[in-house]
Amino acid sequence: MIAGLEGTLASISGDHAVINVSGVLYRVFMPGPTLGTLGRNGDRVRVFTHLYIREDQMALYGTTEERQLHLFETLLGVSGIGPKAALAILGSMPADAIENAIASGNIDLLTRIPGIGRKTASRLVLELKGKLELAAAASVVGSSSAASEVVDALTGLGYTAAEIQAALSNVPKDEPMTTEEMVLFALKQLGR
Repeated sequence: MIAGLEGTLASISGDHAVINVSGVLYRVFMPGPTLGTLGRNGDRVRVFTHLYIREDQMALYGTTEERQLHLFETLLGVSGIGPKAALAILGSMPADAIENAIASGNIDLLTRIPGIGRKTASRLVLELKGKLELAAAASVVGSSSAASEVVDALTGLGYTAAEIQAALSNVPKDEPMTTEEMVLFALKQLGR
């Protein structure tokens, strides 16, 4: 799989950029706002990519931020959401706003995205609400392995994603903690 590209920006079109990587030109479909941040032809660029393969299609989709790419891949997991719809969603508002809209069940905001109707917005909320809350909780902790262990431990104890995120948001960022210390800290926060 092609996880990313680093090269020279050859051109930008309406929905994609062409990146020259050692003489090989790659077309990468990207959200409109991301295309605007790439710079001018000849500038050095780095993008994170997702290789989308179907029977009749092979295409690269990408962003300049890993978090945005992860959200793109998460959106692809929702039935009825293809890569073009996922790009439209990413191009409509910042990743934080999309995640908050889904986590809070704000269907009205999601239906403002071109191509997303009420049924699709409802499906996004239904299928992703818990996943995005757990991802947000894990991102608060720091390293992905420690975050995963802490979230798994607290989930196993019966706490919801929202409770876990709230407890972990108070973890001190300036002092390193082991996984066990983070779990104990979160349990103290949850016990208030």
